[in-house]
Amino acid sequence: MSCRHDGYREIRSRFEGDAGVLVYEWMCEECSAPLGEAARTAYRPQFEPSGNDPYLTPLGHSGRDRLSA
Repeated sequence: MSCRHDGYREIRSRFEGDAGVLVYEWMCEECSAPLGEAARTAYRPQFEPSGNDPYLTPLGHSGRDRLSA
C-alpha cells in the first residue's frame, strides 16, 4: 500500500550549488517524499580563512573556552 501523505510534515533543505540557492521543501515524515517547496533563498557560501583572528587569544583559543582557576 502506498503512502497517502496525510500525516505529519517536515521541512528539509538542499543546496543547489550551480544556481546558488537553498531550497526548503515540505516532506512526508512517513515516507520522505517531497510534497512541495516552502521557500528558496539565494546563498553562496564564502570561506574567510582569517575570519576568527579577532577572537583568538595568544593561546589560540577564544576567551570563553578557558577554564577559570
